[in-house]
Amino acid sequence: MRKSIIPTSDRFENSLPLAAILDEYLATQRDYVGAWVGNGGDHDDGREPTFHYSGGVCLRKDVLKKERAPETPMPGLSLRRFSVGNLIEALMDKAVEWKGISVAKQAKVWRDYAFRAGKGAKEDYTGRNWNQEPRLDLSECLVVGRIDHIVRWQGKLYLLDWKTVHSKKFDYLDYWQDASYCVQLAGYFATFQDMTGVKLDGARLVFLDKDVLRLKQICIDPEFWVPKAWERWRAQRASWEKRRETRELPAELEFKKDKPQWACDPRYCGFSLSKWPSGSNVCPLASAYWTNAANSDNGTGTGISTTELPVSVETKARGNGKPILVNVGG
Repeated sequence: MRKSIIPTSDRFENSLPLAAILDEYLATQRDYVGAWVGNGGDHDDGREPTFHYSGGVCLRKDVLKKERAPETPMPGLSLRRFSVGNLIEALMDKAVEWKGISVAKQAKVWRDYAFRAGKGAKEDYTGRNWNQEPRLDLSECLVVGRIDHIVRWQGKLYLLDWKTVHSKKFDYLDYWQDASYCVQLAGYFATFQDMTGVKLDGARLVFLDKDVLRLKQICIDPEFWVPKAWERWRAQRASWEKRRETRELPAELEFKKDKPQWACDPRYCGFSLSKWPSGSNVCPLASAYWTNAANSDNGTGTGISTTELPVSVETKARGNGKPILVNVGG
């Protein structure tokens, strides 16, 4: 009969700082890890940063990123989540390449400030030389993005965008869709065709359950979503022009019952708790909310583990065990 062994404290010896080593590696070697999984960045190469095709809800975040506003580093657990997603998506890339249906991956697309699509060579995207893409001067670009994968199946070309989610969100996909994902994919779809003259036969969001690798494909309707992408590009350009002319930022995210949307969460937005060199908050409303919530009698008040907060925010304990956030980075 198999016996159960009750672990003792010595069996959970934590003298090896493996978690800290992993977090440090992910924080300092992000470019290497990105290249390792075939996911390179293009939004800032030392010149003027660009907007992304993402249809996210926060124009203020878009503008602050383009302005290179100070950001708190992404916390360790968030970096791990994104890294798991990158690894799973790299696995999908390898699978379609192995099957022989891959046409292009990480194909770069961009539009300038007049919304004109970049000039792309047809063979760069539909042949096997997808790396030989045109050189890109980011200073001329409004939005830049990379298409995860283009595949040819039964003579038709499909644009694919991998999205890694946890099991709970995966199960919700039958009931609702994230509009920002659809806007992003529609932007890729329209720009790719404008750049290359190549007709795509479809665009699909491919959701990957990171717990058990279930897959679910969502087909988007370009006729509905491409106009939404144009709305997003116009809003990005208008927000940036207003910032340059008046120094005014776009309106804050809508608060619901005095709580901001998830996009303000410090685990995902580096501006929620960051400060300018002068000491003022980069995003005052978000910073006030998260600091007050953390100092309330209800703990964080957000459902956020204090171990997941940005590394530039130190967590201390009061006598009653409630956490206090102390800004130590600025």
